[in-house]
Amino acid sequence: MLNGVETMIKACDITKNYARQSLPVQAVRHLSLELETGKLTAVTGKSGCGKTTLINLLGGLCPPDAGHIEVNGIRLDTLNRRQRADFRKKTIGFVFQSYDLLPHLTAKENILLPFSLNKETPDLECFSRLAEALELTDCLDAWPSQLSGGQQQRIAIARALIRKPAIVLADEPTGNLDRKSGIRVMKLLRECQQLFGQTILLVTHDLDLARQADRLLVMEDGEIIQDIRKQADVCEVFVKE
Repeated sequence: MLNGVETMIKACDITKNYARQSLPVQAVRHLSLELETGKLTAVTGKSGCGKTTLINLLGGLCPPDAGHIEVNGIRLDTLNRRQRADFRKKTIGFVFQSYDLLPHLTAKENILLPFSLNKETPDLECFSRLAEALELTDCLDAWPSQLSGGQQQRIAIARALIRKPAIVLADEPTGNLDRKSGIRVMKLLRECQQLFGQTILLVTHDLDLARQADRLLVMEDGEIIQDIRKQADVCEVFVKE
């Protein structure tokens, strides 16, 4: 529990090390964090501060070298690789910086891929609402190679939201979008959060978007150096690149 609110994600003293050009790099260092159920949390900070590593750790895409992570009351280190994969498919929607669209599937097929993987009947009503909200209705039959970077990003966002996952982890979801599209995506994330009670973690360099979150975390050198919850305080945050 965090301030009397149920916790969806809990990281306990986690550390993650990498080797970069044969030199050790501590991407995340002794970090502890609790994310409340149904809240939208933004993470910002300079490039290389550990934001993407943190989101990958919390989503179970890579294990920490020390400490442990609980998601919806389940310790990820107690699951084997297949169990973690199944847990992610059922619980978490990911938006990656690299889009990760399958080139042999159309835009529509990429969006509906989570249903195919789980052998479920697609929610076509939700699909239509997402396609319209993200202005994708005119490119649903196109291949990823025929689309702009912004269109591919919006397809990746729709794919992450289509099954209404309990958790959405989004790494720079507006990074390749123009200002208008970025605002539209943030509005959609807010609507999904409120409608489905989703817990959303948003990594972004855009402070105007970050300030709209319920909570703002500022990272530096693998650590959280600011944890801001009051909207008035969030508006005063500035992170220089």
